[in-house]
Amino acid sequence: MKDLNPVNSLSAYVTAILEITRQWEAHEYSFRPWCRGQSSSDWRLVPTIYRPEHSAFDEDTLRWDFKIRAGPFLGPTGFTPVDDWDWYFLMQHYGVPTRLLDWTESPLFALYFAVRGAGENATPAVWVMDPWSLNEASGFGSCLLDTGQVDKYLPPSGVKGIPKGPAALQPPLRSMRLVAQKSTFTIHGTANVPIDEIPSLGERLVRIKVGPKLAPVIKDELFRMGVSETSVFPELSSLTKDLLDYWRGLR
Repeated sequence: MKDLNPVNSLSAYVTAILEITRQWEAHEYSFRPWCRGQSSSDWRLVPTIYRPEHSAFDEDTLRWDFKIRAGPFLGPTGFTPVDDWDWYFLMQHYGVPTRLLDWTESPLFALYFAVRGAGENATPAVWVMDPWSLNEASGFGSCLLDTGQVDKYLPPSGVKGIPKGPAALQPPLRSMRLVAQKSTFTIHGTANVPIDEIPSLGERLVRIKVGPKLAPVIKDELFRMGVSETSVFPELSSLTKDLLDYWRGLR
């Protein structure tokens, strides 16, 4: 894992992302690293189900409960799950603890997620990862995986044999949130080890911190560049938030 010097502006962040991309460019097609924004640079890359505050939850029970109770609430999402993976992604996006970590192919969206909920004195961060290297470290080879290739990570209730290490997978983009957020995911196996502690990733995992107290400034710069709540959550409640932010900014 590599740490960069904290950035103090949107332009400095974009420069850092472009430099990382150029250094990692090693494929026959345009290389796009995966990015994840977090409100605190101290947070590790470990999914919610493995965090101490959620350690008492049983994942099989959560999956079963969510699936049988969520039906009446699906209308506003505009999405009808077609398989267990769709249900699992839906759980993740609506706050149920899972073994998933959200990533995006948009560095600007990742930066927005980092600063949108950061406190005044916080030091947010964006993690930048080469997903091919993660899968190679977990024994899958230098490739990206789809849900069919990682079915062992989401077995039927009660079935054992989940792999140990994490995997990087590209979901089928069947929900509006997945499309809007340019979503990708990593999924942990049975090993409760943060991705930032995988030594073989080396410099293919980079942490870009936002300078202390600069989250509001960079959030405003993103807003001026068209990245806002409606960009990542295309819903009416997001439109309300964007309108209020806009008119507050004009005062």
